[in-house]
Amino acid sequence: MVAVAGVVGSVLLGLGLLGVRHAYGVARFEERLDAVGSARRTGSVEPAEWNVALTRVLGGCLAAVGAAILLFAAFG
Repeated sequence: MVAVAGVVGSVLLGLGLLGVRHAYGVARFEERLDAVGSARRTGSVEPAEWNVALTRVLGGCLAAVGAAILLFAAFG
């Protein structure tokens, strides 16, 4: 059980840190997915500033949860 928690914590921590580091790219990818099927070309969409900030905050929260899981797996 500790090994599974360690793997899950590591994955969440890694994904969260990637979300913080590359928030603009992640938000742009989400906007491009939203543009599929609309009249706009997918290459011409740009994410709003609030969307990039929200992606960065949620990535930080995901990293914090992953770090907490790792700590509880190591010391719990």
